Amino acid sequence: MSRSILVLTPCRGTVASDYCDAYADLAAWCSHTGIRLARAEDRTSGLLHYSRAALLGRALDSEATHALWLDADVSWPDPRMVTGLLDRPELTHDCIVRPYRGRDPDARAAVDRWRILGDGVPSERELIDALHPWPVRPHLVDGRPVYSDDRALVEVVGAGFGFAIFRVDTLRDFCARLEPDRKRGLPVFAAFTSGATPQTECRHGTHGRAGAQGPLVNEDSSFWQAWCADGRTCWAALDGGPVTNSGIAGSTFREHLARHFG
Repeated sequence: MSRSILVLTPCRGTVASDYCDAYADLAAWCSHTGIRLARAEDRTSGLLHYSRAALLGRALDSEATHALWLDADVSWPDPRMVTGLLDRPELTHDCIVRPYRGRDPDARAAVDRWRILGDGVPSERELIDALHPWPVRPHLVDGRPVYSDDRALVEVVGAGFGFAIFRVDTLRDFCARLEPDRKRGLPVFAAFTSGATPQTECRHGTHGRAGAQGPLVNEDSSFWQAWCADGRTCWAALDGGPVTNSGIAGSTFREHLARHFG
């Protein structure tokens, strides 16, 4: 089966230079391995959740087999950290993320603590400590993490969208089950919302946090609310080199990416 990836990056034409380097490596590797690669950005939406919804719509209308969400400040050391996930069986119904570590020394130390475990399976406490710096937490059943059959992935309760990969047909099936957004009339705009949102319950527990006008969630959390409510799972891949988020405030690449990557 021919494979193709559509990279979705919310940005206004400015990304971190590390992102640019990692994308260039991915483009070269995909060309070498016969995987088609394209990129979409949304330069018109004023709010992040509208931008994510617009990009989701682009993915649903595309001919790509996979959609890869990448934040504009994310980088990773090996393109196989992307392509090695394309054929995972979990993607037929679920999604896979790669957590990115925090920028502070304590966060980096937590990642190192996980890595020195080597091939051993981390304890519940070690796994929670290692994942704590990232915008993700493990899903525990009877106090124990849930692993994939080959123990390459661990089930998590949502995550940031900095590095998340989906099969496009899985996204189409998911969006077909959503009630259209009341204001814009499209299911994609119901997938990403922000602000006061009703608390929801699923097998992972309660989503949402208390705010002055009700529980508050960001656009990432609102997506995972709907994703989990549809009986779907988010898996985290912890192999390979570290995924980092350098922050746009650092070194940036300010040209329009289409001029360089098509």
